[in-house]
Amino acid sequence: PAVPPGLGGRVPLGYSAIWTPAQPVARGGADFASVRQDAVLRLPLWPDGPDALFGVLGARHVYTRTSAVLPDSGRPFPAHLWDVRVGALYRRELAGGWSAGGAFSASSPSDRPFGSPREQAYAVAGFVQAPAAADGDYWLLALTYDTVGEVRFPVPGLAYLWNPSDRLSASLGLPLAVSWRPVDGVRVDAGYLPVRRVRAQVTWEVGPRADVFAGFEWANEAYLLAGRADAGERLYAYQKRVPVGVRVRVTEHAVLDLAGGYAFDRFSFAGRGYADRNRDRIDVAPGAFLQARFALRF
Repeated sequence: PAVPPGLGGRVPLGYSAIWTPAQPVARGGADFASVRQDAVLRLPLWPDGPDALFGVLGARHVYTRTSAVLPDSGRPFPAHLWDVRVGALYRRELAGGWSAGGAFSASSPSDRPFGSPREQAYAVAGFVQAPAAADGDYWLLALTYDTVGEVRFPVPGLAYLWNPSDRLSASLGLPLAVSWRPVDGVRVDAGYLPVRRVRAQVTWEVGPRADVFAGFEWANEAYLLAGRADAGERLYAYQKRVPVGVRVRVTEHAVLDLAGGYAFDRFSFAGRGYADRNRDRIDVAPGAFLQARFALRF
């Protein structure tokens, strides 16, 4: 049985960098430029047998060059934002094709990571996977909770893992995910996670070691700023991106992506949730970006 989306993967080592040149801030008279770096390391601590245990180490750094301030509170927008994360994933194969497992992570998404307990965050997830009536299909029941997620309560998930052919597989429900190869050399991948996380990509094989791709990403993240008066406040960042690029299989297991694209609907705000999106808000004009990604896949 496959590991549910978000609880595993085939990337034991990954690194990405995104450079967004300066664009004006609405109503602020300032520019906003950033360099974002992400790295993840997935360690097989106990990969064999009916039990599997993996450790996960991750780090993100976002450097922002701007003189913009959060307009209501007057606080400068942080030049450095970090998210340092450590976690573990456990999965057990059960009798009759069933499986179950869970994941846990602790992190410090902040401008001053691990400065105090107020800058620490936690996420937990659990799942049960059961065989369906159709051979090769499964039912997935999951529960996730992230203390800095968009949803401030545990989120249930129910999906049917449908595998009708070697060209099509899908998680129908929540999480929602589809992988489809309509013809040889073309693959379509799409996924959705509550509430505002979307990723879609079309990939064309253009050679034995190269693909070209185009996609759409709608992403967000949250940070716990040091010294904030309200412990429940987060600094949220939202944006949509349309990347177009080339993927090169450097070796059998190493993959390099180089892409450029257009970022839009970019804004940040400080508040307790999305309902506060018009408070302490900074809107950044749309513009181009460049990105590079490297991954080892097995």
